[in-house]
Amino acid sequence: MSVPRVSVVIPAYNEGESIRRCLDRILTAVHIPCEVLVVFDRPEDTTAEPARAYASQDPRVVPLLNYRQPGPAGAIRCGIEAASAAVVVVTMADGSDEPAQIEDLTRRVEEG
Repeated sequence: MSVPRVSVVIPAYNEGESIRRCLDRILTAVHIPCEVLVVFDRPEDTTAEPARAYASQDPRVVPLLNYRQPGPAGAIRCGIEAASAAVVVVTMADGSDEPAQIEDLTRRVEEG
């Protein structure tokens, strides 16, 4: 995998199989090198297994157990700390954010 230009952090809580749709949308919309960190609070979170299965097929996906405090703020902080790209974009697992904006946001940050 090439060095990512953007790390996409997704705080997730019991998303189950719906995390696949979220990942599909992001990875279809983002054409620049990226990594997508799916951060969940507990090993038994229903997001964990589908995220791991997806990651086994696509190395851009990184399932990550939140090592900070539980909840969205802790998951976001954990994901930002684990990100390998200089640019980090946070997006919600419920699909409420438009993944097509990720590349534009990345370019804007890179341009200063």
